Amino acid sequence: MKTRLMKVVFLIILTLPFLLFPQKSSAGKPNPVDKKLETLSDKDKLAYYVTLSYAFRDSLAPDGMRHLQDGLALSKRLKQRESEGEILANLAFRYMLLYDYENSLNCVVEALKIGTEYNSPKILGSGYNDLGLYYYYRGSYDKSYDYFLRSLRFRSKSGTKKELAATLNNTGLVFLQIKNYASALDYFERSLTLKNELEDKRSVVRTICNIALCYKSTAEYEKAYRIIDSGLKICEISNNSGGRSLLYNIWGDILLLQGKPKEALAKYKATLANYNYLRFKKGTGAVDICLSLSRYYKAVNNSALAAKYLDTALFIAKESKLNGMLPRIYNELSENYELLQNFKLASGYRKLYSDSKDSLYNLEKNRVITEMQILYSVEEQEKELQAKKTELYFFYFIGAFFTLVIIALFWMLNQKKKNHAKLLAKNAEILEQQALLSRTNAALTASEMITKQYAEELKEIIATKDKFFSILAHDLKAPYNIILGIAEIIAEESGKMAPEDIKSLSQQLYETAVVQYRLLENLLEWGRFQRDKIIFNPEWFSPTESVEIVIQILSGLADKKGVVIRSSISQSLKLYADRNMFETMVRNLLSNAIKFSSRNQLIEINAEKQNGSTVFEFIDNGVGIPAEQIDALFKIEQTVSTPGTDKEKGTGLGLILCKELIDKHKGSIEVDSKLQVGTKVKVAFPDTTS
Repeated sequence: MKTRLMKVVFLIILTLPFLLFPQKSSAGKPNPVDKKLETLSDKDKLAYYVTLSYAFRDSLAPDGMRHLQDGLALSKRLKQRESEGEILANLAFRYMLLYDYENSLNCVVEALKIGTEYNSPKILGSGYNDLGLYYYYRGSYDKSYDYFLRSLRFRSKSGTKKELAATLNNTGLVFLQIKNYASALDYFERSLTLKNELEDKRSVVRTICNIALCYKSTAEYEKAYRIIDSGLKICEISNNSGGRSLLYNIWGDILLLQGKPKEALAKYKATLANYNYLRFKKGTGAVDICLSLSRYYKAVNNSALAAKYLDTALFIAKESKLNGMLPRIYNELSENYELLQNFKLASGYRKLYSDSKDSLYNLEKNRVITEMQILYSVEEQEKELQAKKTELYFFYFIGAFFTLVIIALFWMLNQKKKNHAKLLAKNAEILEQQALLSRTNAALTASEMITKQYAEELKEIIATKDKFFSILAHDLKAPYNIILGIAEIIAEESGKMAPEDIKSLSQQLYETAVVQYRLLENLLEWGRFQRDKIIFNPEWFSPTESVEIVIQILSGLADKKGVVIRSSISQSLKLYADRNMFETMVRNLLSNAIKFSSRNQLIEINAEKQNGSTVFEFIDNGVGIPAEQIDALFKIEQTVSTPGTDKEKGTGLGLILCKELIDKHKGSIEVDSKLQVGTKVKVAFPDTTS
C-alpha cells in the first residue's frame, strides 16, 4: 500500500508542471506525458491515467480530454471497472466545464453504476457531487441538494480534504440560490477552513467570493468588503486574474446597492478587462458581469444600454446551458422594457420568467418576445416579392399579349393565395389571443381565490391575537386582584381575625393561585404551539401508566368533591403518540370532568382499537354542556369559561389546547353532552401520524 501511494505521489509531481504550463505540441513531437506513457506497461499506464484524470478534472489543458478518453478506453479494454469508474467521474466533471451536459450526465450515471457495483465510496462521492452540479446548473436545486448530501456522506468517510471542501462549497451554493443565507454561510465557512489547511489559494478565492455574495444579499456590506479585501490579497499573491474578476464584480454590485454608481462602474470595467484578457466568453462569470453592467445602466437611467447587456447575458446563459440563471435574466428584461415603455416585450419576458421559474420551457410561448423579429422578417419578404413583381411588370410590357394574360392569371392566383395565407394567419392570431385571454382569466380567478384564502387566514390570526391579549389583560390580571386583596387582609388584619377566618381566606387564596397557575400553564403550552416550538416525538407506549399518573395528580381535586375516577384501559393496549402531549390532554379532559361533576359521582375512562386508531372515552355524569356551546369549544375567538359545580373557575383554553394536541397527531375529538345528564368526550389517535 505504501509503495503504491509513493508511486501515485511521484506521478502527480511528475505531471504537475505539464498541467499548470501546457505546451503546444509540434507535429511529430509528443509532449513529456505522452513520452512517459510510452514507457509503461498497460497496468502501470492505467494507474497513470487514473492519476491524470484527477489532475485534468478541473483543468482545460489542451491534451486533458484526450488523456481522459484514452484512459477510459484502456480501462475498458483491461476490464478494470473501478479504474473505469474513477475516470468516468472525472470525465463527467470535465464535460461540465465544457457545458456539454448530455455527455456529462451519461458519464456520471455510468460511474455511479460502477461505484454501486463495487461499493466504492470514492467513486460514489465523486459521482454524486457531479450529479449535484449537473442539477444545480439546470436550476433543479432540490435534486442538487439531495445529491450533494449523498456525496458528503461518502466523502466524509473516505474522501480527501480537497474533495470534501469542494462538496461543502457546492452545498453552500444551493442554499445561496434558495436564499437560506445562514446555512449557506455555514457550509462556505466549513469549506474555507479545509481549503486554508490545504493552502489551495485559487479554490480559497472561489469560496471567499461565495461568502461575499452571502454578505451582499444580507446587506452586511462591511463584512463583505473585509472578505473581498482578503480575497484580493490572495489573488495578488497567486496571480489569480479570474478570481480578481469575480471579486471586482461583487464589489461593484455592492457599490451599486449603496448608491455609488461611478465607483461601481470602475469595478465592472476592471472585471470586464480581466475577462477580455482571459478570453472568458462563457459561464456564470460572463453572465454575472453582463447582469451587473445592465443594473448599472439601469441605475443611471440608460435603459437602452441596459437592455443590450441583458440580451448578451441571455445569449451567454443559453449558449452555456445555464438554465438556472434564465428566470433572473427574464425578470430583469421584463422590468427594463417596462422602463422603456415597450410593454409588449415586457409582458412577453414576464411570461417567460414565470414559465422558466416553474421549469415549463415551451418554445411556443416565446411568441411575444420574437414578434418584432417575425414582423421584420415578413416585411423583408414582402419587399422582396414586390421587387420581383416589378421585374414581372417590365416583362409584361415587352412580351406578347398571350404572355401578358398568363402572367395576369398567375398574379391573380398568387394574390388569392396570399390573401388566404393572411386570413389563416389572422385566424391563428385571433385563436392565440383567445387562448391568452383564457389563461389570463384563469390566473385572475386563481389569484382571487388565493386572496380570499389569505383574508380568511388573516381574520383567524387577528381573532387569535385579540383573544390572546384579552386573556392577558383580563384573565391574568383579575385573579391577581383577588390574591392581592386577600394577602392585604391577612397581612393587616390577621392579629384581629379568628383562626377559622384566616383558614378560609388562605383556602380562597390557594384556590385562586391554583386556577391562575393552570391558566398560565395552558397559556404557555398554547403559545408554544402557536410558535411551533414544541418538539413532536411520537412513540409506541402503554397509555395505562400515563393515565394512572394523571389520575394520581388530580386525586386531590377529585377527593375534595368525592368524585371517583375509574380507568378500564387494558395493560396490553399500545398507543402511538407523543407521551407528554398525551398526558397534557388527559390532564385537561379529566380536570374538566371533575370540575363539572357533582359530589360523589363517577368518571370513567375507556379505550379500545377501532379501524386503525386507538379511541379513548372520558365519561362523566355532570351538569352537561348546552348544545349551542359545543361548536365554540375549540375556537380561540369564541372561548367561554363556565364555573364548575363548586364554583371552580376555568381558563377557557383547556379544550382548545387539547384540540391542538390531537390535531398534531392527525387525530380527532368529539363531544357528546346532555344537560343534567353528563358529557362523553371521544378522542381518536391514528396508529401512525404519517
